[in-house]
Amino acid sequence: MRRACILMVACLLAVAVSVPLAHAATKHRVSGTLRAVTFSTSGTPPAAGSKVVDVGTLKTRPGGAGAVILSATFLTSPSPGTYPLTGTGKAFYQHGTLSFKFAQTATLQPNGSVNYAGKGTITGGTDTFSGARGKFTFTGSAAAPASAETLKVTGSVIY
Repeated sequence: MRRACILMVACLLAVAVSVPLAHAATKHRVSGTLRAVTFSTSGTPPAAGSKVVDVGTLKTRPGGAGAVILSATFLTSPSPGTYPLTGTGKAFYQHGTLSFKFAQTATLQPNGSVNYAGKGTITGGTDTFSGARGKFTFTGSAAAPASAETLKVTGSVIY
């Protein structure tokens, strides 16, 4: 009986040692650049209810170089040349993904360019970013409504 008990304890220890210990979540500063172009639209952007899907690349810390997909819906414009949107996105990195939602305002400038400003919430992640939660803000511009947009992103994420 004693031998069976020792064998059981040895087995339990072997299993316990082989299971990786959960790491404590750590807060990380987010900073980086995103560059995206329109992949598809539905409706007649920027009319309210119209949708746009943008794809692009990003380089952020943490994460490094990756790809991004953004899906947004235009809301009712509060004034001419100002276009609010809400949407979701996913950033794909070599060691995992980050999912997020965002709200932004696109403002048409007199020279035909567009300025962007917004904020978002990181809602999850995979692999390295498993269980990620955080917040970020962004600003940027595009030379024209249908041209590539460049956004600077800052914030924090816990994973």
